[in-house]
Amino acid sequence: MAAATDRLIFIAGLALGLVVALPLAAGICGTILPALGWFPALGARDVSAAPLQMFLATPGVAGAIMLSLGTGLVATFLSFIASFILVVTLSSFAPMHRLRSIMGPLIAVPHSTIAIGILFLLAPSGWLIRLVSPELTGFVRPPATGLLPDLEQHGLIIALLVKEIPFLCLVSLAALSTQPARQITAIGRSLGYSKDAAMWLLVMPDIYRLIRLPLAAVLVFSVSVVDMSLVLGPGLPPPLAVMVVHGFEDPDLLARLPASAGALLQGGLAVLALAIWRAGEVLISAILTGWRRRGHRTRLPGMARHILSGFAVLPMLAGLLGLIAALLWSFTTSWFFPDALPGSISLAGWARA
Repeated sequence: MAAATDRLIFIAGLALGLVVALPLAAGICGTILPALGWFPALGARDVSAAPLQMFLATPGVAGAIMLSLGTGLVATFLSFIASFILVVTLSSFAPMHRLRSIMGPLIAVPHSTIAIGILFLLAPSGWLIRLVSPELTGFVRPPATGLLPDLEQHGLIIALLVKEIPFLCLVSLAALSTQPARQITAIGRSLGYSKDAAMWLLVMPDIYRLIRLPLAAVLVFSVSVVDMSLVLGPGLPPPLAVMVVHGFEDPDLLARLPASAGALLQGGLAVLALAIWRAGEVLISAILTGWRRRGHRTRLPGMARHILSGFAVLPMLAGLLGLIAALLWSFTTSWFFPDALPGSISLAGWARA
């Protein structure tokens, strides 16, 4: 009976593996072969590096690569730091547990919806500037410049933080529940560490090791995000992932060859981002190890902890305000600047949806 059960489990696992692996393998082959110049249906049968050379010759590709890499690393690092700040605060400040109630919905909301909400909130005529105009700004017309759009992708980074901070925070809290955090913190305090220092130096390194895979997924996503970049990213040059998508959407089917090379380059960029992150891990680990061995007993003032927690919460609050702004616009028929609320509302937009 046991042998039959094991055989059934093996067959089911093999079938599931084939269902997942075969389409994935077909997709990879369908990307690698055109990237090498092999696409018989289009008459391309010469294997060469020409598609890659064509893609690299695209104007702005170097800027797109640096833009994607920088955005991914910065957004992931800020999300990681903010989530750990919130985890440490949640473990010691009971009212902060209410934040969990808004983290789940923010994770569930589609990325493009968050991006549109951030656009409605931070655009030159967005809801944020409307709420303080004209009383505080003097603006009776939308300003010529604003937070969005921007060439440095600040808006995209904010939108990524809205999605990634709750995700990493909940993952970290789940990992924390598997650790004897209270006992470790008590031991640290008996050695002269403050509660926060004991959490940061003794508990959170173990939590980090448990969430490395989700963190890597966040980094790869941030480097290659498309939907948010289309809404909030710059257009000239766009991020690398958007440039690749535009290549696949080109009416000229031969453009798929350099676009496929760009897709492989995007994969290589994700690997490079992971390598840079790993190098940062080694460096920070060495610094923290030396810090612990020297026996420093740093204490963070309570006010500073609350300020840091407030900054960590800000992206999520911006996300919620953006969703409210998007909801208001969905009912709006007229909303003139600088009015803080719509002048008239209707269900016509929902009826046409």
